[in-house]
Amino acid sequence: DAISGVAAGKAAGARVLALTTEFSPDKLSEADWITSTLATAGDEVLEW
Repeated sequence: DAISGVAAGKAAGARVLALTTEFSPDKLSEADWITSTLATAGDEVLEW
């Protein structure tokens, strides 16, 4: 849910799920998965 958090996760080689609570999807575009709530993240994320 933060641009710096997405960047840190990617720099560490992690897969990143971003929540659009504070920033729009275009600002979080480096994330592997972007959603507005974990309820809609779906099975794809759970399989990570």
